[in-house]
Amino acid sequence: MMGTKTITQTDAPVHPASTQWTPRAVRCAHCGGLAREEVRERISDDEVVVRYGCSACRWRVTRHFMEDEAR
Repeated sequence: MMGTKTITQTDAPVHPASTQWTPRAVRCAHCGGLAREEVRERISDDEVVVRYGCSACRWRVTRHFMEDEAR
């Protein structure tokens, strides 16, 4: 008879859930179109970096968002 191993969630790194809403799209500063989210990265426990890109004029912007302190 073979044994089974139970995998728990504690084996994975734990990041706090985001309590702040971050936009999926922002207005393009050059053409006024929508620049959509391309990359989202958590760089610390309380900071998220999001890069937006406009498909019409290829404008790019990176924004930093801080997590809400009231958790």
